[in-house]
Amino acid sequence: MVYIIMVLIGFVGGTACTILALDAWRRKLLDQRDQQDARIDEIHLAHKNLRSHQEQLNDYSATLRATGSQLDQDKSRLQADREQFDKRVISYEELLKEN
Repeated sequence: MVYIIMVLIGFVGGTACTILALDAWRRKLLDQRDQQDARIDEIHLAHKNLRSHQEQLNDYSATLRATGSQLDQDKSRLQADREQFDKRVISYEELLKEN
């Protein structure tokens, strides 16, 4: 009977020592997991911000393309107006010839 009690005390003592020995390792792993979770959250936030900036840049790019095409149309229209105006203008030399 004494042997059984001693064996049980040995098992309980060994279990307690094992738990205490592994507790530091477990805490270290939990801290690492918490750090990794925090880093994952930072990465997700950065990724979200990058997507937002990319969408803004795409919007700006589309606006610039639209503005550029509008400027090209305005330039063509102004050149045509200038040519028509130049056709209507009587030069000074022509006026001198008429007089």
